[in-house]
Amino acid sequence: SPISLLITMRVVLCLLIVSALGSAGFFDDVSGLGGGNLFGDSFKGVQSLVSGDQKGLEGNVGSVMSLLKGIKQKMPILEAIASDSQRNTLRQVDGFLQTVTSFSDSVKSGGEAQFNQNKGRWMDIAKSIFETGGLNSIVKLIASQSSTTSTCFIAAAVLPVVYLLR
Repeated sequence: SPISLLITMRVVLCLLIVSALGSAGFFDDVSGLGGGNLFGDSFKGVQSLVSGDQKGLEGNVGSVMSLLKGIKQKMPILEAIASDSQRNTLRQVDGFLQTVTSFSDSVKSGGEAQFNQNKGRWMDIAKSIFETGGLNSIVKLIASQSSTTSTCFIAAAVLPVVYLLR
């Protein structure tokens, strides 16, 4: 009957909207793009990771650790959409994470007294990971997939509404 069809369509519409809103930020939690933090559109590479004080250094190191942990969680999906060179970079994420975690411990234990030394080491580590290691390309991949995923899921949710309003 037309009424049961209408009810079914409304239920499907609600499910689509809920899934779209939940999935639209699927990759955002990896990079922090949803919150507009360090790895969003304003990320300018290694220079974005330089800080003039101990607290900023600890924060940037923590942000890179969070990024690497997020990439590790989404590894199967990222590998499926990555190019060959990006897959090679993804295989290095565990090593990158170990390096950054070890450095984070060193930064916290060294404190302000070793800030200048740690700042120089951090620049070397960040260049090694992002430029030489290729993590910049993974950040770009996540950013491109985040916007594509959001657009696709939102379109999937809006299309039935447009159809119902005709």
